Amino acid sequence: MNVRTLVLSILLAVACTVHADAQQTSILYDLSFSLTTQEYGQSRARRLHAALDAWLAERPGDERYELLVANHLDRVELRTPEPVEAGDLSALASRLVPWGTVELLPAIERALTLMRSERLLVVTDGQDVSAVIPTPVPVIPEHVEVHVLTLPTVGPGTIHEVLQSLQTEDGLAVDGESAELRPETAAPGLPVIEYEVVREPVYRGGRTLMAAIFWILVVCAAGAVFLLVRRERAFRRERIFVRHNNRRPPILVLDVRGSDRQEALRLESYPARIGPDYGNLPHEITIRNDGKRFFLETDTPVRMNGMERREYELGRGDQFRAGQVRVFVDAVEKVPWKRPPRPEHRPLCAVPAVAAVAALVLFWFTLPVGSSEVQVARAVTDDSVPALPTPLSEPPPAHGYSRDPEALEVTGFRPPAREFAAPGDLPEGPLDFLAIHAHPDDEVLYFGSLLPRLRGLGKRGAVLVFTDGESGLDQYPWRTVGGMYPPRRMSGTELATVRRVEAARAIGALGAQYYLRLGLSNAPYGSVFDVESADAVLERWGGRDRVIDAVVDIIRSLQPRIVVAPDGPGPALEHFEHQAVGRAVREALELLDEDAGSTVEALIIGTDPRQPEGYTGHPARVLMDPWVPAADGRIPRIDQMYALRAHQTQRDATVIGVQARLTLAHDFFLVFADDQNLVNRIFDVSRVE
Repeated sequence: MNVRTLVLSILLAVACTVHADAQQTSILYDLSFSLTTQEYGQSRARRLHAALDAWLAERPGDERYELLVANHLDRVELRTPEPVEAGDLSALASRLVPWGTVELLPAIERALTLMRSERLLVVTDGQDVSAVIPTPVPVIPEHVEVHVLTLPTVGPGTIHEVLQSLQTEDGLAVDGESAELRPETAAPGLPVIEYEVVREPVYRGGRTLMAAIFWILVVCAAGAVFLLVRRERAFRRERIFVRHNNRRPPILVLDVRGSDRQEALRLESYPARIGPDYGNLPHEITIRNDGKRFFLETDTPVRMNGMERREYELGRGDQFRAGQVRVFVDAVEKVPWKRPPRPEHRPLCAVPAVAAVAALVLFWFTLPVGSSEVQVARAVTDDSVPALPTPLSEPPPAHGYSRDPEALEVTGFRPPAREFAAPGDLPEGPLDFLAIHAHPDDEVLYFGSLLPRLRGLGKRGAVLVFTDGESGLDQYPWRTVGGMYPPRRMSGTELATVRRVEAARAIGALGAQYYLRLGLSNAPYGSVFDVESADAVLERWGGRDRVIDAVVDIIRSLQPRIVVAPDGPGPALEHFEHQAVGRAVREALELLDEDAGSTVEALIIGTDPRQPEGYTGHPARVLMDPWVPAADGRIPRIDQMYALRAHQTQRDATVIGVQARLTLAHDFFLVFADDQNLVNRIFDVSRVE
């Protein structure tokens, strides 16, 4: 063996030793849609990425990482075929896009089968569906460490509830045995969490709107400047043309004298032809002009100044004779230039100037006005477990919440509701309540916490849905494949058929026994250009009178005491078909009141809990805590979660709907009722505003 081979062997052995000693960590990144939530002036995704960078900065420089992402339910994908360095991992994490609803405990269990290291760091914003839906606790092998890097969000729908329940009730399963939640155990498991106080900028209220208006003004100013520049260039081109290319030739004045008449000819355009029509000339004569000089041309010679000519340069005082007609060059008149145009667009320069000044003012208003202290989470290895902070956005529920899997409130789906084709086919009345909305999944998004409370009071009711939702957007391939869900994107009649089955399951999960459908058309809503007025929607559905009469007939047949409906055109931004349904229900109830045959004692308007600003201070506004168990022991918010999961084709329900309502401490409704006792029984008087 030569020296060169020996050196290479030693270097290879050293490299293998260094690589073997380098520690490897698996990162499970939670891509829940909740990461898009704006808090403290920035999104959770940005705050979480900053926390991850801070965590990576404290790790050894030779450590390698692999990235796994959980993007929907228990789906986990490995994004790094080979381990990467901290900088590469941070760059990969910065490009991740939040998408779905992640069940964190099943995702951890799935990640344990994919990871190629003995340490797992779970990076999550803390919002977790498996915190409220009963989920098996993952079995963590003894040699694996699991840590959690999270943000300080608390409430029933957060990972903190899971950590507390795992520590105080279920324990952490380690190869089938129970272990305490402490770092010094053989399997540290889910970690202790520490919160670091950092200073973040504080902005004025309405910053997002002002920023949007700022960019609109910037675009308008830029567009106005562009148009003004184009008009100025066109004006200058026209002016140059007028000055240099639009000179008019001089006018030649001829005195034509014949034997019987005399006339003056003014020649303004050239070549000019004079002949028998001008002074009885015996033949045609052509007069040309080259801008300054005049030339006579003729096929038949004329006597010019006493000599016969066919061509001659004319000047003032010349004369020629053709036959018996004499022609004298009387005068040459110069024509003044056409006056150049005046600019009419220059006063419009004030438009971009004003827009620019307004944009600068708005930009100044979007700047931070100060800073505030914000708590950011990080993983630690000490024995202390700090108290969870109170979120700045919304207080946690006032009542306790148990995640006991044996509790009645988390036992899963009720049977599906029975479907009826209204208004011809209806269940037997009278009913206690009738909930009405436009599309399948609206009943869960807007009434999902109210209907379980009515069912808990022993109320019997139905849900009436105007359309079958054929214009909805199927979220394939994220939904289930198999059974009634084909491996392709559905639309039209096929999608409507599946959504009817989903609606029956969801309505049953909420506690209503009957699903009534009118089968009206569902218009697509892809942009603001698709928006229709409520009157136009009612006309498309067969006419305002026909729709209202159908609602009146249904209410008369079922005789409900409580009607639940969406708001008509109001302070919240809603789908135009929602507004049409709200208007139709209001007008139908007014007709019933006029006939004095109505059994309806209360009208409850379901609102979007994400848009409370428009209804703040409303005299009929009622606040409800959806986490308080109903009279039958079930928690309305959890029933709502089950019902939202039934609408698998619709991302508005299974992703945005779940994430938006998971940590909301309160829902609110508008209640119009003469019997206050009925309102108190439904909502509990202690939570009525």
